[in-house]
Amino acid sequence: MSFNAYDRQVKDEMTRTVVTASPEETVLEALVKMEKSGVNVLPIVDEEDRCVGVFSTSDLAIITDCLSDQVKDLDHVSETSRQWLIEKLAEHGIGARKLADTCCQKVFAIGPDVSISDAGREMLLRRVHHLVIINDQQQLEGIVSSLDLLAAFVKGAPVPTN
Repeated sequence: MSFNAYDRQVKDEMTRTVVTASPEETVLEALVKMEKSGVNVLPIVDEEDRCVGVFSTSDLAIITDCLSDQVKDLDHVSETSRQWLIEKLAEHGIGARKLADTCCQKVFAIGPDVSISDAGREMLLRRVHHLVIINDQQQLEGIVSSLDLLAAFVKGAPVPTN
């Protein structure tokens, strides 16, 4: 089935079942959640399911900079390296920090009816790889990644998940 990717909206490409965290969770809890879920970003949501921040592997690399150069590229580290990081976070107390104190509180969000080309422009402008999708009540509806958008343009379908 063929379609014009420029006519597609992010609601057609976004991930609707999003792994999230609360502001009260710790960095260590977030890292374990990211590892178990195989995600690189966790929207931080409050009690009303409003996105109040985002915690990503980039944030983790910044706060763990003092630990080792080995964590500079967390998207590509092995399971053993992630386990090492979890142990180091526990040792140094960094893992006990609350996400509310460490996550990026600047949320780049768009609505579900935004075109995927406009979403791509927003990612480029903001220099991010994920955008949070929110509804009119500012509640989390999904998330879209740069790979989701690329897949829509290149293949005309979402990237298969493992």
